[in-house]
Amino acid sequence: MASNDVVRGEFYFNVSTGEVEEGKVSTWVDRMGPYPTRSEAAHALENAGARTAVWDGDDEAWSPDQDEWKHTEEARRHAQDVQRRAESTD
Repeated sequence: MASNDVVRGEFYFNVSTGEVEEGKVSTWVDRMGPYPTRSEAAHALENAGARTAVWDGDDEAWSPDQDEWKHTEEARRHAQDVQRRAESTD
């Protein structure tokens, strides 16, 4: 299979154009994915931002004295809100 062949159910978000593409249309440098649906690909940046907020909260909450990291409540709520919005558009 050639690298630009379309695999059913593979959608990508092109960070350069802001468009959703079906299959590996663009170079890997510009792609986020694959995602199983067009909607999930369309929300790629928003979902990545929500995960980053959770990870940033983890970084802020972590201390060497802790055995585990804990999500800040604000970051957790933001990530859940983003996920609910993405699911409601499917």
